Amino acid sequence: MIGVYDSGLGGLTVLRELLRRLPHTDFLYLGDTARAPYGDRPASEIISFSQQILRFMVAQQAQMVVAACNTSSALALPVVRRQFPVPVLGVIEPGADAAAQWVAQSKVPPQELSVGVIATVATVRNGAYLRALQSRLAPQVRIIQQACPALVPLIEAGHLDTPDLWAAAQECLAPLARSGVRVVILGCTHYPLILPVLRALMPPDTVFVDPAQQTAEQAARLVGEAPAEAGRPVPPEPGPRPGRGRRKIRFYTSGDPEEFQAAASRILGWDLPPAGQWNPEDEISFMAGENEGGVQPWLRPAWEKQA
Repeated sequence: MIGVYDSGLGGLTVLRELLRRLPHTDFLYLGDTARAPYGDRPASEIISFSQQILRFMVAQQAQMVVAACNTSSALALPVVRRQFPVPVLGVIEPGADAAAQWVAQSKVPPQELSVGVIATVATVRNGAYLRALQSRLAPQVRIIQQACPALVPLIEAGHLDTPDLWAAAQECLAPLARSGVRVVILGCTHYPLILPVLRALMPPDTVFVDPAQQTAEQAARLVGEAPAEAGRPVPPEPGPRPGRGRRKIRFYTSGDPEEFQAAASRILGWDLPPAGQWNPEDEISFMAGENEGGVQPWLRPAWEKQA
């Protein structure tokens, strides 16, 4: 089983690619919606939140974890990779790889190329994308980072095509458009949810890089699954797997389970099973040894509680 987490709904764009690429793998997704967004929080909080989530996922028998959150990938990955006994993948290195591949295939001279990164304040301040791109691109390629603090709260609230969203996106992209950026990395997993708006605000030949596909490829190499056919993501119970039973996909949220289920169903395009309630405070108590007896009730999905 692969665990996937984000501060909220954005990580579902990564899960969607993982489902396409790994059609026989079980998944556990956690959206920490009660504490979203992460992007304006201090590094110490982001690291602590990521540690709590990793503890939970390891306790749930996750054999690999994908930090489907650029902010967590930038600030927490170096810490949690040392602390936990499972591979932990991020989205920044795959995003930089994808952008570097496009630049390498481009016939535009490096000195005429500009690569833009739109991300949260914390991700931009950390400089993880800047370092990853500088290690992959010719020094003549200009790299421009732009923090977009207003976008994630609007997306989490369901404003995917409203005047407020358009205004915030315009403010975010205007410096990149003025600088003649040819490639824009979506440095937050929420941003693919508003890609039509972003495309409309940039020149038509602008290339947008979504790290999700490259992240899914990296996970597939580690898992060793054969390539999947392109298409819609499969539902949680797509049918029997030869000798392996049925695929399982479980969802948890620290926020309102019904709101999460409704929003996530719209994003993934199929009806999700009920989301389980995850309480990080209970997780802290459980991991501190104050609760014993195996998996605690608050860690069980809603449909398991009702069974």
